[in-house]
Amino acid sequence: MIFLALLFFLPGSASTAELKTVTLHEVSPYDRFVSHSWRHGPPNRELSKPTFKAKKRIIDFEANAYEASFNVNKLDITVSSLPERKPVLQNKLRLRECSCLGPMDQSTYPGGYPVRVVESGRYFVRLHIVGIVCCFFQHRKTFQTDIEVHAWPDCFAIVFNNSPVVRYCDSHGYADIHTIQAKTGSLLAPASLSASSLHMVQNIPLPNEAGLHACYADPEFSAFNVTLTNAESREKITRVVFKRRQGGIGITGVIPVLFEGGAPSGAFVQISKNWHADNRIKYADKWFEAVVFFQLPSRSRLRFQLRLFYGGVSHSQLSLVGWGVNDLWDQVGHGCNGESITYEPNRNHRDTFVCDIRPVFTCALGSTENDCIKGGWTENVGGADFGRCLDNAGVRLAETRVRRAPYMSPGPLMTNATYLSVLGKNAAKMKRTVATVFSDDIARHIHSFELTQVKRRRMLYSKVELYSLGTDYYANVDDLTMWYGDAAGLLGKVEVTKPQRFSFRRRHALPFWIAIDGTQLRGHPSRPLNSFRGLVVRDLQNLDPRKLKIRAIRAVGGGWRISLYARNVQVRASRPLRASFSLIVPPKHSFGYWGSDPATVSLLRSKQIWQMVFREAVSYNLRVNVAKGGGTLESAYPVRVIASANCSMSIASTIPPTNFIPITFITHAKPSLDAAIFINGTRQVVLSQLTRCPRGKYEITFNVKMNATNAFVDYYHN
Repeated sequence: MIFLALLFFLPGSASTAELKTVTLHEVSPYDRFVSHSWRHGPPNRELSKPTFKAKKRIIDFEANAYEASFNVNKLDITVSSLPERKPVLQNKLRLRECSCLGPMDQSTYPGGYPVRVVESGRYFVRLHIVGIVCCFFQHRKTFQTDIEVHAWPDCFAIVFNNSPVVRYCDSHGYADIHTIQAKTGSLLAPASLSASSLHMVQNIPLPNEAGLHACYADPEFSAFNVTLTNAESREKITRVVFKRRQGGIGITGVIPVLFEGGAPSGAFVQISKNWHADNRIKYADKWFEAVVFFQLPSRSRLRFQLRLFYGGVSHSQLSLVGWGVNDLWDQVGHGCNGESITYEPNRNHRDTFVCDIRPVFTCALGSTENDCIKGGWTENVGGADFGRCLDNAGVRLAETRVRRAPYMSPGPLMTNATYLSVLGKNAAKMKRTVATVFSDDIARHIHSFELTQVKRRRMLYSKVELYSLGTDYYANVDDLTMWYGDAAGLLGKVEVTKPQRFSFRRRHALPFWIAIDGTQLRGHPSRPLNSFRGLVVRDLQNLDPRKLKIRAIRAVGGGWRISLYARNVQVRASRPLRASFSLIVPPKHSFGYWGSDPATVSLLRSKQIWQMVFREAVSYNLRVNVAKGGGTLESAYPVRVIASANCSMSIASTIPPTNFIPITFITHAKPSLDAAIFINGTRQVVLSQLTRCPRGKYEITFNVKMNATNAFVDYYHN
């Protein structure tokens, strides 16, 4: 256990004995955020023939206090205050009294593309831009340099040589940086700090490399106690960045959570990390950051505990600096298996939204049939995509202003994040939501999208690719077997040997499922795959399921891409197109699976691996009935209920759910420390996950197991 005290005390201030103790609920502003996006889409594409490549390189920043834009080509900066949208800063960047131009639009610089996302999240965005050329006109000499763009919810700055050369901030001012080394004992910050300060807490404790297999057990944690004190007579904006460089466990699945009074507080923590080390490139190093943002009232004290869980699931931003492409990339870790799934919203690498996909509880890379390595990075069977649209002329619509929504749940029981974008010339808006559920049998992800018309009342899309598998070439296989079916069982089996399209007849309503399997990686005959992929269509709204078709085509690199699509889809402004899916990555060999789930082991022995996907489709096809007056059902899977206070409901399924069921209650008031969930009258001794949401709401999530086809659930809020 480590203790940290940050004291903000100026001569003549009130004594600390007179300070009021405040809670995280009071000082964690749910309406403070910042986000960034490429206005015209990303200019950087690794593809040799990119589908889209923006020529105008303008980055937009959106915060609750301001809007800003930065023209990378011309180095023009515009900032407008909100809500009046009044321009408060218009400037062309000059360095050392010299005129400058932005870097070239290419990836030939050391370290790859010159515009590099270092950190990106709800509280802090840092972009490192290299290759800027400036000119001394009098001496006819040029020099090349770099800058950083820093964006906080209340501040925007261009930083050169560690000093802001352009900045806009609201009344709280800009962040002065104070570095503190975390160690056992009490740590005291400098006696006098500015009204708006940033504290870098270095070397926070992370789990060491011993016992990696424990990453898949019930979530464990290490704790870090913190005290923040504001003895001044005015409110203070306080930023704390908890950082770890080098050492410790593979940081793929570490998730920081703020606790208060022994329970989750719901306060948001931004997570950024990197493991692409290259000592020639700035920020290309192994590091982990947890960023928090507080508004401390005058003469107040805040105490909380930072817990670092390393056995659950976590959704965080992974910096690609040191890898080369350098744009926004999000990574979900489940334990320590590596990147369980990754999202690249701008599709820079392979023109796909989902890139890496890895199974859990299977033998790691480097294993043999007689020697299974547990708890390491597993094979990659990526990628995937969902919600691609072609207009009525058959042209795929470009997506611009792609950004991550500021409100999300980073874990550790279930992650949840939303990505927003604009299709075409502001004709439609796309919202994609992704989630990963902590489980102890297989990797389990939930994806959905919502397509809404904006400019036109209705739009005819010649084709909508609802979901595609195999969009990256990590899992290229020469041979591919596909099974498909519905809630009644198997409808068909196809040996994919050539590009083909086919329709199918369903016997029952949704869910509809697909399972695809390849024997071995293309070009690697000695490396058999330990897992396969399964897709379940959970819900379709405003689209006739009879329109669904499947297409198998050769993908980039020579593998197979399986696409579930519909043609001639009409979307109205009043009736958005919505779809939700489950993506699972089950094992395919008993010798490649080291998990202990008996049902999974039994199916592996039967050699009918498609039954795992069928079982997933049917067992989580839940029928949820909320008792009258107890709340409103928002979603049946994952279970989400808008509850006024205490709530009762029944959950039924054709067969018992195979693993954890995530149940979330959305409330207007913060749940008490005694909030609990009961299954069939028995209190569940489980960890809860609390998330503070927009407009002051809270979400409390429980992961429970239901060992029967019916269960009665009671939630006690207070």
